[in-house]
Amino acid sequence: MSADGKVRVVVRSRKVPAQVVEFHQTLYSPLGLPMGTRTNRQVLYTYVLDEDYQRSIEEASKLARSLCLDLEVVDSGKQGFFGRILSSLGRRGASMSTIVVSPQSTLMTSHSSRLPDRR
Repeated sequence: MSADGKVRVVVRSRKVPAQVVEFHQTLYSPLGLPMGTRTNRQVLYTYVLDEDYQRSIEEASKLARSLCLDLEVVDSGKQGFFGRILSSLGRRGASMSTIVVSPQSTLMTSHSSRLPDRR
C-alpha cells in the first residue's frame, strides 16, 4: 500500500503483433499525372499479459476491495527506460510500498525481508 491509499501492482506485458494493415498509395509525376500505385504494409502491435500477471492483478484487486483501497496497475512493459526509473522511485520521489509480480518468483512487497536461500 502506498502513502496515498492505493495498492500498486507492477506487471510487465509483452508486445506482440496483432495484425497487418495494407494500404495503397497512388504515385504521381511532377506534372500531377498518376504513374501507378504502391502497396504499403504496416504491422500493428498490442500488449498482452501472461496468465500469472492476470491472476496476480485479480488477487490484488480482491485485496484492495477488502481494504477499501484503490488499485493502481503499472505496466513496465509499456514504459520507456526513464519511465521505469521514475516509476521505481515513486511518483513523488519517495519509496512506495509496491507489489512486484514476476512469473518466475513468489509474490513479494518492496518492504518484505529477503527469503533465505534453500539448498
